[in-house]
Amino acid sequence: MKNAFLIILFSFLGVQLAMASEVSVVNIFEPFQMKTHKKLIKEFGVEETTALYNVYIEEKGITDNCEELIGSCDYYLCQEKKNNCGAKGYFLGFGYQYCSDSLKRLALEVSPRGKKWLETTATCLQKEIQAMDGESKSCKEIKRAAIKGHDKCYSEISFCSLSFGEIKKILKMIMPSLTTRGVINEGVQVLTHCVSR
Repeated sequence: MKNAFLIILFSFLGVQLAMASEVSVVNIFEPFQMKTHKKLIKEFGVEETTALYNVYIEEKGITDNCEELIGSCDYYLCQEKKNNCGAKGYFLGFGYQYCSDSLKRLALEVSPRGKKWLETTATCLQKEIQAMDGESKSCKEIKRAAIKGHDKCYSEISFCSLSFGEIKKILKMIMPSLTTRGVINEGVQVLTHCVSR
C-alpha cells in the first residue's frame, strides 16, 4: 500500500521510476526544491506532507544530536525530529527549504564571495537556533525567534557587500516568504544597515 501511494506521488511530481521495488521517499526530497514542498502541501495537505517528511527523516537516519549537523541542511530535519512542528513549521516550511535552495542551487550561481556569504549565513542561522536548544518553546515561538536572528546573520558577512546581481538572486529566492510579517521586519532592518553604511 505504501509503495502504491509513493508511485502515485512520484508520478505526480514527475519522478521517473525504474522499478517499483526501489521506491523510496528520499527520491522525493533529493535534490530538494522549494516547489516540491508547495506541491506536496497543495496536493496532499499538511498532515500527509508532514508524514512524508517524517519517513524521509527516518530513512536518512538523522541523528538526535543537532549540533553536529550545523552547516548542513539536515540540521533542520534534526530539529524537526525533536520539536515536531510539521510541514508548516519553521524547520520544514522555512529553514529546510531555504537552506536547500541556497546551498544546493544558488551557491552554484554566485561568485566565491557570494557562496561564502550563503554558507556563513546558513551556519549562523543554525547556531542562533541551537542557542535556544533545550528551551521549552512552542512552534510559534521557535519560528518568531529564528526569524529574528536573520538580521544578525545577514550582517555577519555584509549582505550589502554582495554584487547587485547576487542580491537580486537572493531576494528572488526569498520572495515567497515576504508575506510573513517577521520576515518583512527583518528585511527592513537588513536594508537599513545597507543604507546607513
